[in-house]
This record gives sequence, C-alpha cells and structure tokens, in this order.
Amino acid sequence: VHYISGTKGGADIIMRKTLPGIFISFLLAASVLYGLPSGIISGDGYFPRVEPGKFIVIEDSFENGFGKWVPLGGGAKLDFDEHVSRTGRVSLKITGRVETWNGPSLPVQLDRNEKYYFEAWVYHENEAEHPIRWIYKYTSAEGKPEYLMIAEVNAVPDTWERLYGELVIPSDASESVLYFETPDSTDLEFNLDAMTITGNKPSETTERDEDAPAEFTYGFESGTEEWRARSNSCTVECSSNFSYLGKYSLYTSDRDTYWNSPELDISEMVKTGQPYEYSAYVMYNGKSYENEHKFELLVQYSANGEVHYANVDTGTIQKGSWSRLCGECSLPSEASDIRLCIQTESVPEGVQADDNDTMAFYIDNVKILDVTVLKQNRTTRTVLTALIAAFALTGLSLIGVILYKKMGASSLELTSASTDSMTNTLNRNSYEIQMAHLENRPDECRRMWITVCDVNFLKHINDNYGHQKGDDAIIRCADVLNSVIRKKGLIFRTGGDEFVCFTKTNVSEKLKGAFDVEAQNYKGYPFSVAVGSAAYSDTEDGPVPDIKLILTRSDKEMYKNKEIQKKNMQNMM
Repeated sequence: VHYISGTKGGADIIMRKTLPGIFISFLLAASVLYGLPSGIISGDGYFPRVEPGKFIVIEDSFENGFGKWVPLGGGAKLDFDEHVSRTGRVSLKITGRVETWNGPSLPVQLDRNEKYYFEAWVYHENEAEHPIRWIYKYTSAEGKPEYLMIAEVNAVPDTWERLYGELVIPSDASESVLYFETPDSTDLEFNLDAMTITGNKPSETTERDEDAPAEFTYGFESGTEEWRARSNSCTVECSSNFSYLGKYSLYTSDRDTYWNSPELDISEMVKTGQPYEYSAYVMYNGKSYENEHKFELLVQYSANGEVHYANVDTGTIQKGSWSRLCGECSLPSEASDIRLCIQTESVPEGVQADDNDTMAFYIDNVKILDVTVLKQNRTTRTVLTALIAAFALTGLSLIGVILYKKMGASSLELTSASTDSMTNTLNRNSYEIQMAHLENRPDECRRMWITVCDVNFLKHINDNYGHQKGDDAIIRCADVLNSVIRKKGLIFRTGGDEFVCFTKTNVSEKLKGAFDVEAQNYKGYPFSVAVGSAAYSDTEDGPVPDIKLILTRSDKEMYKNKEIQKKNMQNMM
C-alpha cells in the first residue's frame, strides 16, 4: 500500500507504477481472450459464437469421430488431420477427390421455412488461392435435386478461412444434405473444422422411434411411396403394365449403369444392431434382354466417413416372371443415411456394362420386417395356440358326450380359420405356422419333399377372359393337387395362384401328368401349371436342413418348368 501526496512527484510515481500495470493487465486479458475456445475469435476480430436469442442446432469439431460425415458421391476419403486444426486437436481432411463436388457431406433435417445461420472454417496447403463453396442440396416436391449456395470464400494457402452464410429452408425441401466443393479444382485436398449451424429456436432432433412398426410394406398402389432414383440419369415411376399384387408396381427405366436403381431412405425405420428381413419381388421383360439375369437386394449406409454396402440377397430372375429376393441384415450402431436398393448384379470395375446390366425392370410387394419382433410374435402365437389346444382338450375330456355337438361346431370354426374358402386347401396362416414349426425342428425336413405350383398366365386370363375364369383356373389347380396328393401330404394356398405342398415322396411327375390331362379339357381359356420340387440334400444345404433353402430350390425348379410351359402356351395363345 502506497500513500502518495498530491505533488508533482506523486504524479510521476503514479505514472511509473500505473503504466506497467495497464500493460500487464492488457497481456493478461489477451491471454484469457485467446485461451477461450476457438471459434470465439475470428481472423478479423472478436464475434460471439452464438448470438443472443439463437440456439445451436448442429455443431461438429470432429473430436469424437466422423459421425454421419461422408464424401459426397463416394470415391474420396475422409481422415483426421492432427497437424492442423481450428479447434481442439484434429480437423477433418478430404483426399482422393475426382470431381469438384466430391467434398465432405452431412445429411441434415432442418425445419422448412425457418432461417438458419451457417459457419465453418476451411484450410488448404496448395500453393495458390482456391474458392471453396458450402452448398445446401435438397429434393424438391417434384422429386428433382436443387442446390443453394450458403457461402463461398477464396481460400488463401496455410490460412484458416471462415465460411459464413444465412439461408431460409425452402418449404418443399426433403432429403437435404450439406456439402463443400471447389469449383475450380477436382483434386484439391482441404480441411474442415468448427462447423456450426444456429437457428432461432432449439433443435428438435428426430430419434428413431423405439415403438416403430415391426413391418413396412410397399405395394405402390398409392404412388411411388417415397421411393426415388439413385441418380438423375434414371426414371422411377408407378406402372400398371405388370404387378405382383394389386394393380400397380414400381418401374425403373432409362438406366445408364447397373447401380442406377430405385432406393428408399429407411434411416428412420430400422434400428441399428437389430436384424431385419428385407424382401422384394422383381420382374423384367423385353425381347432384347437375356432369358435370365441376376439382381441384388442391398442396404447402403454411411459409417466412419465411408459408404458401405450390405448385400441382403442375390438371385437369378427369369424373364417375364416375378421372383422374390429375400434375406436378413443387421447394421452396425454407427450406421447412418441408410437406404434400401434393388439393382442388377454389380459389374466388376473395369468391365463395361451392357444392355442387360442396364435393363428396365419392375419391383413390387417390398417388405421390411423386424425379425426380433416377428420371432417374438410367432413364439407368442405358438404358445397361445398350445395353451388354447390344451384347454380345449381338457374341456372336452371333462364334458365328454354332453358337449359333443358344441365340440363339432368348434371344430368346424377351427377348420374354417385354417382353410382357404375358395380352394378348400390350407390357407396362408396355416402355411406360416407349418414353416415356423419346421424352422424350429429342422430334422423333420430330412424326410420331406416340397413342391411349388404356380398357374401360368393368370393375369392374361383375368384381363382377356375375366376374373371368374381366373378364379376357375386357380380352383382347377387345387382340384388336381387334391386328387393326386389326397391325404398323403399337406396342400397350402400361399398366394393368389401359388400353392406349396409338403409330401413324403416326390409327386412332381404325377402332378405334371395330371395337369397335362386337365389342360386338354378346354374350358374357354388356356390352362397350364408350372411345377417344381426339391428335398433336403446335404451337399447343397449343409449338415443341418434349412426349410427356406429347400423351398428356394423348389422355386427355381418351378421357374425352369414355367419357361417350358410358357413356350407351349404361347403357341396356344
């Protein structure tokens, strides 16, 4: 503590002691200021990270990983750069770009008609200045891609440059993504850091619904149902020319490569780390195409800064016939931007795709099933069925003759619930129960033949001779099956004109002969049925029988027989 008198000498003392203090205070203030988190200080001076009244919607400094960031269009590579950063210890660096727009990209879901404020920092070590742009890409109500530039900066080498812009999200925006590009260079390597998006209200992040439905079905009766083309060079639309169920299917045409195909964003439908069954029916026709071609059902997703592809199923499709692709898939917990795709078989790199690889095709009756929930439901149904049966038997044993008539009525109701009313064969529900039983007891499949039957040209009969004739063709098929198999097996009607039979012996040749005899009995329309059979084979199915594999081989045999039948039918028609 100093006591200074009011003299000139006192003023000198004040100056000598105060000026160093002011200078030291300035240094302390500067050290505190520059010690604050990066992003509070810009290259031009101080600005608040979040302005009063605004809220952070999205921010990322890449300290905890890539998150949902991927190179737009694939091909390029994202990596962490520990040598230079705007905030923290790392920044995001992109290399291996072959297109100007192959920059870091992030799928976002921002509120329509709301204004947002965008900020990010970019850096490069090239010898010359290069412009770097920040783009907001979205799909319009017409299904077309639209692009809005958020900000652009002429980036000086070895300097962190700030990109800042404001944008009102269009009222029809969907499937939106943010990405960075360099309009004058395809191979410029650059870094990204301290990305922040703020808005006028708190973010409402969308979490996957834990109570989401266990099943999603797309029959395209009400439109394309959010299915889109994977690129602008192909067309996806509803068509009434062919359908597996109902009146419409989804038709994909104008393809210029094998991966140009229909896709569906399922990010909010499926839960990562959980198995789902994906299935779809596929069909193609056209004189210029080969008689059979392989198709793929796959799931595309982003994880750890890269795009990945999970092949769900690959199957050979016969021209002119609906065939089912089906398989299970479980995605890693870090998966994002998840899409279901159906395409022709992948062409190896360096091989030129031909007309068959870019053919037009139809899809219908696409299903996404939560395997865990379905198995729980099936187990519950099995347990309930067993309990009901136990109670019924106990009641019958106690009541005996007194309730004989009521027992008969209950038996009639049970038969009605398990029987197809039109053909008097077992119905689809009974088939599902039988399949679940055989999946749980695979050894029973060792002594069993599975035969699949399908009425040919049913759509042609319905369209040209009327639906009454189509129903009659289905009933004739069922009558032949009943006459040949009788009580020696089980007959299920699994679809409109599809039947599956379980027998102890191979009845395919007897059935083919019986259907040929029935076809000679002309009833005003052409009639034929395709037949295919298969049994367990340890060389094809492995040491443990799998009912689904046996059924798949039965399907393939049926489609081979269908091609032979069609050639004969075409001469008649």
